[in-house]
Amino acid sequence: MVREFSEEKRQEIFRALDEIDNREWKSFMEWCGSSAEEFGDWPDKLAVSAYTKYVDKYHERVLETNEITRNRVNTVFENVAEIDARYAGRMRECQEKIKEQIAMVRTMTEFMDSMTDGNSNMALLYGGNVSKAVDRTESTQNGKGEQQPEVIVLDSGGGEDQATSIINEAEAQGIIGEPEIAFMNQLKYYISYSDAISFGRIDGLEALYNNGLISEENYNCLLDIKEQTNGPGDYNIFDLKEQARNVYTEIVKVIAERTTIIVEAEAQGIIGEPEVAFMSQLMHYIRESESISFGRIDGLEALYNNGLISEENYNCLLDIKKQTNGPGDYNIFDLKEQARNVYTEIEKVIAERTTVEKYINEAVFRNDLGWDLDKIDPRLGDNFIEEMKALMLEYGLTDEESITFFLFTISIECENGKYMLEQRSIAQFDGLKYTPNTCGAGLIQLTGPDQKEFLEYLISNTEDEEEKEILNSYIAGFKNYNKPDAKNPCDCIFKNSDLLSVAEYISVNYPIESALWYWCVYEKAEIGGKSLSLNECIETDWNEVYKDDTYAGSYEDYKLMMFTGTQCAVNGSEFWPIGIGRFFMSWNYVEFSKDTYYDPDGGKHEDGSITLYYREDNTDPDDCRTAVSYKPTGWDDCRYATKRLDFYNEHIENFENL
Repeated sequence: MVREFSEEKRQEIFRALDEIDNREWKSFMEWCGSSAEEFGDWPDKLAVSAYTKYVDKYHERVLETNEITRNRVNTVFENVAEIDARYAGRMRECQEKIKEQIAMVRTMTEFMDSMTDGNSNMALLYGGNVSKAVDRTESTQNGKGEQQPEVIVLDSGGGEDQATSIINEAEAQGIIGEPEIAFMNQLKYYISYSDAISFGRIDGLEALYNNGLISEENYNCLLDIKEQTNGPGDYNIFDLKEQARNVYTEIVKVIAERTTIIVEAEAQGIIGEPEVAFMSQLMHYIRESESISFGRIDGLEALYNNGLISEENYNCLLDIKKQTNGPGDYNIFDLKEQARNVYTEIEKVIAERTTVEKYINEAVFRNDLGWDLDKIDPRLGDNFIEEMKALMLEYGLTDEESITFFLFTISIECENGKYMLEQRSIAQFDGLKYTPNTCGAGLIQLTGPDQKEFLEYLISNTEDEEEKEILNSYIAGFKNYNKPDAKNPCDCIFKNSDLLSVAEYISVNYPIESALWYWCVYEKAEIGGKSLSLNECIETDWNEVYKDDTYAGSYEDYKLMMFTGTQCAVNGSEFWPIGIGRFFMSWNYVEFSKDTYYDPDGGKHEDGSITLYYREDNTDPDDCRTAVSYKPTGWDDCRYATKRLDFYNEHIENFENL
């Protein structure tokens, strides 16, 4: 007996149920037609009416049963699909084991053949697996026939097992399929055993490229290796194998990163089984199927309800489903490309949500940053962690390094959440460029002219007329905000005595948003004609930007370099008013040295001596100016409650281990 659970059979059952549902159902008295009038009131006298109602209820029950049957049919078919996938996974495991055994036998055969030919090849076997094959041949015949150094090829031990595990998990998620797996096995075989790469499964390479799992550079590298090893000409087989090994490793790394997105998101509870199943279905359609069934439509609905897919992309997928499951002409390649773009966008949103959840939670604030959450400023609010998550996603703060430096900065500025308003006596404002009205406010202690720019940003992004009126009142009260100095500090004075000071207003209403605006929107760096926010500066790979510079400073700690730049922007410099733009324009022109010292109480500190070789622009890397020594304000000075360098050194390891 054959049990068929194809989509065609499911639709056949549904059509049978639809045929029953689509019939015209009438009540018993309607069915009697004109004859019912001749009955008069006899049906009531004989209590026949009570029985006819049961007939009507029976008809209703039939329709309800049909709907229940549909749901049960869907459940049965989905369960069968899951069982089928599970057994397919087991078969793939068996297939992998067989491949490993074949590879081991092949290696042993080659080893024995080489011994027969008098070569000195060795195969080192550990625990029944080929662990390493070290080629010590004095003269190996390749394109040049030159003597080659020993080379260790891909092993069948821990390294390969890890790659295989990653690939299996990616296949289970639908990220890769049979063509990519077959190609990866071919590539691995070339690296380990073969002298030429055949690329019999070129469709697998194309699939990796189309799905963004291999860069264009590496894609072309493999095609070039194929051309060299399969055609006439001289080539160094060891160089080509090393290139192929690097590409293989990079592909596995990218696949691992893509696979981890879904795994971590599910572990954190951001997505559940319905969403995971739907994402797998969607990738299956993109890769293999001609139509998209959306058997797990609940997964798509969950993604939409949780804000993980935009309304535009949600409707796009529904439209693809409608086109591929109905009559009419459509271009399958165009639809698959649309679906792939949607999948990538969903994956990006899930990854961003996962990163924010990883860093913004009570455990990180308490254990890794040292906040006492029982003593935070009431202005911050009891629900500040959830509010911060939402605002970080809104402002685009999702880069791990940028989040780390943001959290370090606000912890220093507001003393671990204790103060949303700057703590100074009136006399201590003498000589500053701002007043008690415009003193530091919020998590990042926004001051003076920056407060005015923040309020103007809020006006341009709100539809609330009452809020606009309040904001305009504050903006109108600012004076000396263009170039404030100690004699003419930036102030904010207004006629409405009912309003709080502007600093108090920001600390109460926008303690978190003001910090995120400063970090992600406020344009602090003018570089090459572009204005970059702090967040964009951190996301930029400056070593890559200035890779052709002829001078390389001694500053080796990239992360500390980045943190130094952000602190120059946030708190200024004691020795030279360097802007954040000039700091990053002088990348690789910075020297940094450390010197440990102890304060009178025995506390250990590191003094960071920084020298920057300033240049006017980044057009000529040799165009250096006079060396300038400087530090961000509060970098390592004991006059400050929290020294920025000490805070970095004390907490960076916690975040590297998250």
